[in-house]
Formats: sequence, structure tokens, C-alpha cells
Amino acid sequence: MRYEYHAHGVELNREYVSGALIDDGRPRLSGDRDRELYYQPTTRPGSSLPHAWLGSRMPSPRISTLDVAGKCRFMLFSGPGGQAWRSAAVAVAEATGIELGVALIGPYLDYEDLYGTWHELSEVQEDGCVLVRPDLHVAWRSLTLPSDPTATLTRVMQRLLGLIEA
Repeated sequence: MRYEYHAHGVELNREYVSGALIDDGRPRLSGDRDRELYYQPTTRPGSSLPHAWLGSRMPSPRISTLDVAGKCRFMLFSGPGGQAWRSAAVAVAEATGIELGVALIGPYLDYEDLYGTWHELSEVQEDGCVLVRPDLHVAWRSLTLPSDPTATLTRVMQRLLGLIEA
């Protein structure tokens, strides 16, 4: 009966390969749980953005990563070491004309990871990033901050938008 009525993995573990994402070549984390039965959240390109509760130091309602992303724009999530991604995103948005939001997650930043979930789910370092498409699918991720984040993000966005070949 669990496979008929409680198989969340069948619905939520979906991934796809497309020109609208850039695979980072890292293998999917393999768990010991049944992928058809259990949801295994990941930020692997092609997967849906995983949910994590975010908040701020000031008393305010919690907000989900799913509510921060989307809204007809690309969104870049990074941690406390990812300040350089913000200026890179501004430069890329001006160059491409595509709205690109940035959410820095960490103490005294845009959002705080209330339960430590995002840090675990993001599968990137504190200075890495996860780029999410407007349809809430992960388009690309960078494990760490490259030497030139603006050039890297420019190439990524141009490739995602089909402006350059892979």
C-alpha cells in the first residue's frame, strides 16, 4: 500500500536533461532509501528546487526557498562567502537584460537558514551558488566561488538563454 498511496519519491524525485540547464558532472547522491518511495531533495541541475525554511534576525514570518525563487526571474542562492555573486549578478543582468535576483543565506545576510536545512541541501560550499530558473528548477550550481564570478555567470546565463553553444 505504501507504493500506491505514500510514494512521494515518484512525484518529487523527478529530474530531466535539457539545454536549459548545465550539468555539473557530479553524480547524484545515492541514498540507501528507495527513490520511488522517499523524496531525496537535491540541487543537482535538472531537479526541482528543494524547500528549506528561511527567516531573518528580526521577528518575521518564515519564508520558503520556494517563495524566494521563481516570480518570473532567475534566482541565485549563495551562502556567507558568496558576496561576490551579488555584484556578478548585477553585471550579468545589465548585460543580458534578464532579471537575476540574489539571495544570500547566512547570519546578518538577506536570509538566515533557520534550521540548517539549506546548507545541507544546497550541496555547495558557503561561497558557491545555486542558480534557479523561473520555473523553480535548478539550472546550474557552482561548488565554490570561481576566480572571476562575473565572467563565469555571464557564460552560464548566455548558455542557458541559448546565446552561445555548449
